[in-house]
Amino acid sequence: PTIVRNLTTLREAITDRSIVLFWKEPKIPHGLIKHYVVRYRHAQSTRVEVKQETGTATAIDNLTRGTEYNISVAAFTISEGPSATILARTLSQAPPPPQSQIGAIVGGTIGGLLFLVILVAIILFLVIRRKRSIDVNKDKDPVLLEYDNKERGRSKMSSIAAGKTGSYGNDPYMPEHDQRLWKDKKF
Repeated sequence: PTIVRNLTTLREAITDRSIVLFWKEPKIPHGLIKHYVVRYRHAQSTRVEVKQETGTATAIDNLTRGTEYNISVAAFTISEGPSATILARTLSQAPPPPQSQIGAIVGGTIGGLLFLVILVAIILFLVIRRKRSIDVNKDKDPVLLEYDNKERGRSKMSSIAAGKTGSYGNDPYMPEHDQRLWKDKKF
């Protein structure tokens, strides 16, 4: 194949320990490209590291901080084509996180907490409002009041039915209306 085109790295793609490379396939591949051969070495070293890539981008990791590297990339079909080369230097220290990301993280956290606080306040408001509504309606509706008393075990009717006080039809504590219902077996 012919030489790979546009071998580059972006400044944002370089850290203190890695370099990310991008390239385009050769103009004339002369067959199916099986992989790309990436070679890199420290500028003052003779030791060459080799890796194979199937795509048109790669990250070279575990590099030395603040060091210049000589990097070459070649396409491989049935044989290796000519190499494109580039010089790239790692950063001398780890880059600080961008301010926009810190702001987004802090803003998102505060926004999430504020949402939860508002949600809890709305739920508490609705629960208190419902409780007050039931209490107000209970005072107005004697059936609800009697039902609530039965649930709490304070009903006059429940104590009569259990045989604790008086007789079934003539209990002095039972209202007349309830006595009639009891006699007619409608209660």
